[in-house]
Amino acid sequence: MIYFDNAATTKVIDEVAELTLKYMTENYGNPSSLHRMGLNAEKGVKSARGLIAKRLGAKPEQIIFTSGGTEGNNTVILGIARDRAKFGKHLITTTIEHPSVLNCFELLESEGFEVTYLPVNQEGIVMQESLKSALRPDTQLVSIMMVNNELGSIQPIADLGAVLKSSDYQGYFHSDGTQALGKLKLNFTSLPLDFFTAAAHKCHGPKGVGFIYARSGRLPKAYMIGGGQESNQRSGTHNTAGIVGMAKAIDMVYADFESSRQKISEFSIKIRSYFEDYGDSCRVYTPQLEKSVPHIIDVAFKHLKAEVLLHTLEKYGIMVSSGSACSTNKQLKVSHVLSAIGAKQEFIDGAIRISMSKLTTEEEVNHLIMTLDKVLPELQAVTGRRF
Repeated sequence: MIYFDNAATTKVIDEVAELTLKYMTENYGNPSSLHRMGLNAEKGVKSARGLIAKRLGAKPEQIIFTSGGTEGNNTVILGIARDRAKFGKHLITTTIEHPSVLNCFELLESEGFEVTYLPVNQEGIVMQESLKSALRPDTQLVSIMMVNNELGSIQPIADLGAVLKSSDYQGYFHSDGTQALGKLKLNFTSLPLDFFTAAAHKCHGPKGVGFIYARSGRLPKAYMIGGGQESNQRSGTHNTAGIVGMAKAIDMVYADFESSRQKISEFSIKIRSYFEDYGDSCRVYTPQLEKSVPHIIDVAFKHLKAEVLLHTLEKYGIMVSSGSACSTNKQLKVSHVLSAIGAKQEFIDGAIRISMSKLTTEEEVNHLIMTLDKVLPELQAVTGRRF
């Protein structure tokens, strides 16, 4: 099997799996317990927090552990909006956010909040002027993803933060960084963010664990209440194995980040060039590399349904995606992201996402291209359509 669906989830690195297993079978004490096994587990959590903070330019107390990106986004967005409703009920996000963000804003709209959805250009990027014009005195939250999960486009977070600063904005700035972790160099000391949310499984860590970066070290309102873990920020028994595994994965990914990114960039250029040779019948919607991460390529054929190409490649042992995989609904839906950038419906129906990771090899990329060379003419013959 050759895996090109790394934007959906990534393989856990062997060393990460070994460490995670150790904390599930040996150091499995509850970090809240006072005995030796509990203290060993607590030490593991503390060490993991420090390692993540060091790699990402944060302080340990700014890292709050969660169960993943969805919980993090819900915690920050719903918490801020409801906590600051007394100051204003206007919120800002974009048209291309992940469902775990968009659905939060839809819920808040039903509670009486007003939400402005910023448009994006054809590359899936928010323009500074649109943010500036959307700001109001009663705006309490701006939430803009850092890397889009379908296009791979990178939002100019620093520039958008400068807009907020120059506008005397008094609310919070949040970014869903689920697709940014491991794909971009991150330094929270210099980023103009109040909150950043992420999940380990997009970065070769275990599923079911993630973190919130909070500049102040505090959430506006505790979303999970109970035993008071995470300094009363997020109650619930620590997922110690997941937390130490996440820290190990982040450490390993950033240890060879530059060389890995260079390799993936070369793969991206090779794959993009192949599709671009198809001319007008094919569209590569992912922006050029200076505006996107190299890990994600969104491409569409005019007369070929995405599910047909997806399952054809699967027969040859190659796994790709038809878009975002973060939904239990297996039915293909029109991509709100491609619609937002103005893609034509005839191409949207044929859009697939090819996504790579640090584990992707040159042999796998060559095999993908060779297989496409074989199956695309076959599909042309079957459908009677040229693409």
